[in-house]
Amino acid sequence: MSDEQKFFSYNPYNDSYTRLCKVYGICTKSHASEAIEEYLIQGIKYLSFYAKKIEEYQKVPQIFFDTVIDVLFYSNQDISIDKQQTDFILKKIATTQLELKNLYQNLMKENQKQIDILIKEHRWHLTYKINEYILEGEKFINQKAKLFSQELTGLYELLILALKGLSKTAIQIKTFQINNDEINKFFLDSLYILINAPTEENIKQTILKSGEINLKAIELLKNTIEHRYGIIEQSKVRTTPIKGKAILVTGNDIQELENILKFSLPERINIYTHGEMLYAHILKELKQFENLIGHYGIKNTNQQLDIENFPGPVFITCDCSWTPPEVFRGRLFTTAKTNLTGIKQIENQNYKELIKVAQDAEGFLEDSQAEYIEIGLNQNIIKNHLKTIENALKEEKIDKIFLLSGCNNSDLKKKYIDKFIKNLPEKSLLIKFAGISIDETQANSTQILDFGIFNNLITIFQFLEKNENFDLNLIKNKEISLIFFLREQSSIITLFSAYTLLKELKHIKIGACSSFSKLAPTVTKALEKNFSIKTINSAKSDIKDFMDT
Repeated sequence: MSDEQKFFSYNPYNDSYTRLCKVYGICTKSHASEAIEEYLIQGIKYLSFYAKKIEEYQKVPQIFFDTVIDVLFYSNQDISIDKQQTDFILKKIATTQLELKNLYQNLMKENQKQIDILIKEHRWHLTYKINEYILEGEKFINQKAKLFSQELTGLYELLILALKGLSKTAIQIKTFQINNDEINKFFLDSLYILINAPTEENIKQTILKSGEINLKAIELLKNTIEHRYGIIEQSKVRTTPIKGKAILVTGNDIQELENILKFSLPERINIYTHGEMLYAHILKELKQFENLIGHYGIKNTNQQLDIENFPGPVFITCDCSWTPPEVFRGRLFTTAKTNLTGIKQIENQNYKELIKVAQDAEGFLEDSQAEYIEIGLNQNIIKNHLKTIENALKEEKIDKIFLLSGCNNSDLKKKYIDKFIKNLPEKSLLIKFAGISIDETQANSTQILDFGIFNNLITIFQFLEKNENFDLNLIKNKEISLIFFLREQSSIITLFSAYTLLKELKHIKIGACSSFSKLAPTVTKALEKNFSIKTINSAKSDIKDFMDT
């Protein structure tokens, strides 16, 4: 087995993990966590039965869509056995079930129709006892194995992952109090398919449509954020701290960050972003806050280590895949929007306690040597280089185009990426973006177009489409291949958005950024059989595969 193949390996020495991974398509979470997740997913599938029946007579209540998005978003985590967290989600499902069931029964009575009953295999029963909902989850896992073939199971899991990915954008849209009927309907239709005689073909088509809906959701979120915070700008972001008291803000709730910036400014407390919150530094309105110092943890992907080393309180704006140890909890804060257990919740935008903990903490005792990264599109550099690329395309000096995206947060991935760049064939162009950093001497050569670490496939092709000085058809007329490292399992939806965005995309290979983003064998088989998406091997052999096909 090559080093690169290890991206998708699973523990062969643990019987329960091996059985779950090989037989049921479950690889990266504990048995109990998977059972709990299956129980919750079955709960929203059950809700979709009532919602679909209601849809025949009137608009489906918003509570259904809010609950579905919350459950899917919550299940992006490696769910631990935490009764408080799980009960919080179960209560949402139970409340929604009661409202939908009563509404459905009343509609049937008004219209003198017979009430439909869901088949036994898909019925869901509420319980708040941990042992009982783990057993219920195991029951649903076993039923799925009996009802579905291996091929159908792989596609089923793929669709659930796609829905999880879409929920991450939908949850951010929700923070701006915006609902979109098309996105909502897709969640309903997708869940209903899974309890209404699913077939390989209808699930496959739904998976492909998820890419289209995801593009619309991303565009809606982008437009909403730009309307509120101004047009996105290219920025130089400091990645080392300066002397002073500090607060770390992690997650993806931009509005919560804005509130903290406003509240902490008079107190002379420095604010650092973390993780996905890097996005804040390219928003015009937020860049104007003098206490938004920089981004913390850019060189490290270990969330626990970042929080452990930060000399001040940490404000978490979304549910995360890491359960904080008790030793950190005295300086961890969140809002009622999250389900994090044992962490101080701030309500009504009252940040006084957060500020006090920051003032009492050590803070950074001295300035570190200044280091920066650039995020966003440096349009002047890109435009100048595009002219060179355009000429090479016109003169037939480029036959193949490679897109490289994801992460290089370990020696294993860096080794793969370095080898891939080193072995680029002549007459080829590499477009690099989203999380991949490369040696500056390699960037923007005649063979490499570097869009920086923060731009995604959608951003890039929107930029190229709108660039009057570049003919995007010159790229679309070439053979295009994509190497994509998954940051998490639900990132898979990006691949289906790529299909929608770039129909000329012929060859895709995927790797994993971490153990949490590894895919089950049933899922990788479904990707290869139905979408010709394969897992990476070695850089040299992957390039050969791309060139030979």
